[in-house]
Amino acid sequence: MRIRARAFILPLHDPVRVAEDVAMVDQISDGRVELVIGGGYLQTEFAMFGKSLADRPSLVEEGIGALRSAWTGLPFVYRGRPARVGLKPVQYPHPPLSLGGSSAPAARRAARLQLGFEPTKAHLFQAYVEECSRLGVTPGQRARPMMTSKFLHISTNPEASWQQLLPHLLYDANEYHRWLSAESPNNKPLDEGDLRASGEYLILTPDECLARAEELGEDGLLEFHPLVGGLDPKLGWASLTLFAAEVMPTLDCRSR
Repeated sequence: MRIRARAFILPLHDPVRVAEDVAMVDQISDGRVELVIGGGYLQTEFAMFGKSLADRPSLVEEGIGALRSAWTGLPFVYRGRPARVGLKPVQYPHPPLSLGGSSAPAARRAARLQLGFEPTKAHLFQAYVEECSRLGVTPGQRARPMMTSKFLHISTNPEASWQQLLPHLLYDANEYHRWLSAESPNNKPLDEGDLRASGEYLILTPDECLARAEELGEDGLLEFHPLVGGLDPKLGWASLTLFAAEVMPTLDCRSR
C-alpha cells in the first residue's frame, strides 16, 4: 500500500518544511510516499494566507524547485535565505512527484518540469505525453486510470458503517459541492441518497472489495481517504487494517 498526498496544495505551504515532513514519512514507511502537487483554486484559501491565485504557477514551480533542492541534503538558497534539510528520503533521488491539473497548460508544465501528471480529465494526459515528446523527455509516469470513487471504507457491516460515517461523508461532499457550484442558484445540499447514488463513496465488505478489484483489473487503483471529513482516526485505521488482513493477501496471491 502506497501513501499518497493527493493533492497537496503546495503554494499554501513552506516547501522547506514540506520537504522535511515528507522525508520523515518516507523514512518511517520505508519508501512508500508519493506526492501529487496541486496549485489550488479557492480564492478564499489563498487570501487567508496572504497570497493570490494569480501567483499559482510561479509558486508551484518555486516550491517544486525547493523540494528537489532540499531532498539532496545539501545546503541551498530559498528566497535569499540559506536552507538545508538534513533528513533525506529513502527513495532516490526523492519520492515520486506528480502535478495535478485540469488544463492543457498544467499538462505542459508537468512535462517541462519532468514530473508525473495526474489530470482531472482523462484526455489531458495525452497533452502531457505530447509535450514530453516535443521536449524530448520521458513521461514521469504512465497514464493512471481515472478514479471511479473518491472514498473507500472496508467494513464487516457496511450499513452500520454508513450511519457511523455519514456525517463525515456529507461534510466532505457538501464542501466540495459548495466550492464547485458556488455561483449556482440551485446549490441544494447533498443528502445520503445523493452520496449512495453517485458511487463516489464506497463502503464494502472484504469480499465486495475483492470483487471490485477484479473488475478494475491489474492496472486499477483502490484509494482510501482514512481521515475524510474529520473522521476518527480509529475508524480509518480499522478500515485499513481489515483491508490489509482480508483483502491484500488474496490480491497478492492472484497477482503472482
